Amino acid sequence: MFYAGGNVWLRFGGGNIEDIPFFSGVDQFFILSDMVESGKGPGRRDFHANPIQDKAEALAFAAVDAKTIASIYAIAPAALQGCAVEIRTPYQSLEASHIQMNRYYWEALFGALGVREVRFR
Repeated sequence: MFYAGGNVWLRFGGGNIEDIPFFSGVDQFFILSDMVESGKGPGRRDFHANPIQDKAEALAFAAVDAKTIASIYAIAPAALQGCAVEIRTPYQSLEASHIQMNRYYWEALFGALGVREVRFR
C-alpha cells in the first residue's frame, strides 16, 4: 500500500512501483523498514544468511543488485532520477557496524537507481 500526500509517497508493506498511478510527479519517498534484506531465491540478497562484511562489499553488492532490481521490476532509467528517499528504521543507533554496512548498501543501491538523496533516521 502506498500513501500520497502532495508529491510525497509513503509505502507500507507490499506493492510495486508500477502500481503508483501518478508516479511521474513524485519527488520524495518515505520507507519504514529495518532495511535488512532477506530475499529468497536466485539472484536475491539475504543479509541474515550472508551479512555484508565491509563497505567495499556493500558497494559491490549494490552495483550488481541495482541492475537486477531495475530489470525485475522494469524500472525505467529516468523513473527515480532526482527523487529523495527517507528511510526510517527501528534501530536506536544507525552507526552500529552491521547497520552501517547495510546503510552503505542502500545508499549505493538507491544512488545507482538515480535517487539524488538518501536519508536515514
